[in-house]
Amino acid sequence: MSTANKGDKVKVHYKVKTDDGKEVASTQEEGPMEIEIGKGEIWPSIETALVGMALGDKKSINLPSEEGIPYVDELIFDLPTENMPKELTVEIGSFIQLQDQGGQVVVAKVLEISEDKIKVDSNHPLAGQSLTIDVELSEIL
Repeated sequence: MSTANKGDKVKVHYKVKTDDGKEVASTQEEGPMEIEIGKGEIWPSIETALVGMALGDKKSINLPSEEGIPYVDELIFDLPTENMPKELTVEIGSFIQLQDQGGQVVVAKVLEISEDKIKVDSNHPLAGQSLTIDVELSEIL
């Protein structure tokens, strides 16, 4: 039986879970994800785990916070309320959409509200968290 090696294109199913076991991402709906092992399309520890796996093999990879999605302090910032649309109502803990300087839409969580500014956090919701990723090798292309 053949096994996956660096440079192989493969299809994998995955489930991403937080430390409390909550599933936050999965390929169940869309079907398996296609990647090339060693190309850097996913976290290195997952690529390493895929090497040597045969079709149908499953592995569970613990991804510590320092290897996962980084938490970036600079992504917490203040927005002057004078720039906010008057009809926009925000609450602490709610999410708002912003546009960065390149025109990309960014989702930010409201942390604090004062009379003249709103403090937001635009880090990825999983930033700084340890994750468990269950992978299954479904095809070697």
